[in-house]
Amino acid sequence: MARADTSRMAYRGTGIAERLERAEPTVVFEQTLRTIEHARRRRTRKRRLLIAAAIVLVPLLVVGTFLLTQRNATTEVSLDEATEQFRSTRTTGAEAGKPATARSLDQRATRDAETNEASTETPSDNKSGSTTSLAPSGPYALPAEGVYTYRSTGGEQISALGAHHDYPEKIHATVHHLGGCNWEHRNEVIAEHVDRRHWCSGPGKLSQSVQAREVEFFGQRDGSMATCSPPLVLHGVADRAGATAVGRCTGEGVDAKITRTYIGTEKIVVGGASIETIHLSVVGTFTGRATGTSHEELWLIPETGMTARWDRKVDTNADSVFGKVHYTENASFVLSSLVPVT
Repeated sequence: MARADTSRMAYRGTGIAERLERAEPTVVFEQTLRTIEHARRRRTRKRRLLIAAAIVLVPLLVVGTFLLTQRNATTEVSLDEATEQFRSTRTTGAEAGKPATARSLDQRATRDAETNEASTETPSDNKSGSTTSLAPSGPYALPAEGVYTYRSTGGEQISALGAHHDYPEKIHATVHHLGGCNWEHRNEVIAEHVDRRHWCSGPGKLSQSVQAREVEFFGQRDGSMATCSPPLVLHGVADRAGATAVGRCTGEGVDAKITRTYIGTEKIVVGGASIETIHLSVVGTFTGRATGTSHEELWLIPETGMTARWDRKVDTNADSVFGKVHYTENASFVLSSLVPVT
């Protein structure tokens, strides 16, 4: 026994070749096997730890990379793309080219517009003090169908990883006639943000029956559609400066109280020419799935109700596909030309 211990002491710290010369081959061989096995086990444990870490980290890195690259994804819609979409929808027919939700909105808008056209009385909450007996003919008439270009500034953001959209310098909006006095103003700010409003340009009265919005962040699209019933009267030809009206638009868990005020007439520059417009202030208060406020300033062309300029500020909190988020928007859109591309 003492001899074996002496033998071990003799080759401690030496290499394999020296051990073979100074110790018993069997002892050296066994110890070498144990050393190799110990090293193999250490390498195996290390590989397992690395694999486990990769299983956890790779998805996190993929998700993290996606969130970082997509949080500000902003896809500009060109005039050619907007025009092609308009022509395609026009060729196939407005109904055939729209999804079921849009067709449903259009049908509701038409029903509301028919009710609106039949009514010749001022809403009871009109505070102008003026009478609004409507002329049998005259403004408003439908604006021309086509694609309109707007100069734009501003953007939007949500309270998730600093996600935001900076709007391009030019955006395009499409006007489609929906039947009767109805028409749609589709404002495709970017591919990730689309606004839709349904208007009725009837004799002597302009009203809104539908407003809808779709916004996309992180590849997830969310939005809401609300119907104003009865349609909200935005302006009547007999309104005086300071006239107000209150309406309500509801849908998909959202309830909006809308208060519009007729500021008066104002000249703005469109396509290098100074034109007279109707200036409105429209304030919305939201409850339900979304809570908060919006403040829109609208400058409309008197003959048709077409939007010549649109400033808006939105500040809401909502339950969305992103979770609970705080959403804000501050933007302005100014019409570049009175003549649309068709």
